[in-house]
Amino acid sequence: MVFLVIAFAVQPTAGTGEVAEAAPLQQGGQVQHVDYSSDRVAYEVWEPYTEQECHLVPYTDRECTYEDLQYTKEHECYPSGWNQSWMVSECTIKNSDTVGGNFIIYSGVEISSKNDPPKGKWYKNKDVGVNETAYLSPGSSKTVRFSQEVKLSWNTEISSCYCYANSITKKQTCREVERTRNECSEVTKYRKVTRYGPAE
Repeated sequence: MVFLVIAFAVQPTAGTGEVAEAAPLQQGGQVQHVDYSSDRVAYEVWEPYTEQECHLVPYTDRECTYEDLQYTKEHECYPSGWNQSWMVSECTIKNSDTVGGNFIIYSGVEISSKNDPPKGKWYKNKDVGVNETAYLSPGSSKTVRFSQEVKLSWNTEISSCYCYANSITKKQTCREVERTRNECSEVTKYRKVTRYGPAE
């Protein structure tokens, strides 16, 4: 009969009688630390995990503004009729922009009080006139005429005429601008972790 003697790689610690930890064993290119009390081996592996990473990315954006169309005006305000009993307001609007569009043209007179109102009272001036909507191509014009009888109440009079326009059409102006935005993505990384397994 053959008896096998198995020798463990342990040595008593000098002067104490305790058993010192054995030197690490090399197996398969991995470092193994043997725990003889539990017969399990600790080893290290690379474990994948995901992590969010963010960074600034440049990009080109299109920025647009909207503005009223430009125009010029010519205005005449004069009396007319027999005994000059009427006041005429002639308002001519010319599209001075590079694009055509719609305008609302206003022409009329402003009526005000002849005298100061009594103490504690006030008089609000009022506008009387007409408005017309017209499409004006670049360089074209439109005249809107309004007449108002001068004879009003004993305490009111025509103080002035008015002439102006509102641009319904808006001109779009765009330009390229450089911007940055924050972009994030999930990336895979690796970290070293300790695992335990049975000793071979």
